[in-house]
Amino acid sequence: MTLVDDWVEFCEGKRDFDKSHFLTLFHGSLTDEDLRAIYQFFPQADLLGERMERFQAAKKARTEKSIVPVSNSQILNLAASDMRAKSSILAELGEEELARLASENKPSLTTDRNAFDNVARSDWPNGEKHVVIGDYVDEQMLLPNKQGFALFEALYGAANSYDLQYFLAAPLIKSDVDFGSYFQLWSAGTDVALAEDNILVFTDKTLFGQS
Repeated sequence: MTLVDDWVEFCEGKRDFDKSHFLTLFHGSLTDEDLRAIYQFFPQADLLGERMERFQAAKKARTEKSIVPVSNSQILNLAASDMRAKSSILAELGEEELARLASENKPSLTTDRNAFDNVARSDWPNGEKHVVIGDYVDEQMLLPNKQGFALFEALYGAANSYDLQYFLAAPLIKSDVDFGSYFQLWSAGTDVALAEDNILVFTDKTLFGQS
């Protein structure tokens, strides 16, 4: 039996697994039939499948270093859009200082991986932003059952990124924020992190076949 087979029997209540069993559910080459089998238990199956297909296509472009370059102005606009969307969540939860930083800070470009990683891995403000939004997503799940939590686990395993997990799971989250701007940034070979004085946007030039 395959992991997809395990998933189907798990969702049908025939077998029980810990959610961690499905961390690699989306790894490897999945067919359209596999995706339909995975998502058939969710009312938003078509939307979930469409997002996964977009993600897989973008991941392939990154792996093959065949990303089509996007202008700096577009990247900066997407970064600002991503943080504005997240600031609305932060404000809703009463996180006024985080919301202010996310909405008022200006995006700044860098190709320095170490400088970006220092900001991305900092506890404040970027780390705290992740914690707060993660709690929000958990609370806003449309299907807070074991199948829903197992799917979220599998989507994180596919993306290895909470921001991408939220994009892939957005049809199952009760929110007007669909995390689409972050996905567009990632698809363009960039990443974004919130700093005290700016929004740092890293462009990975190696993904364009350049060193």
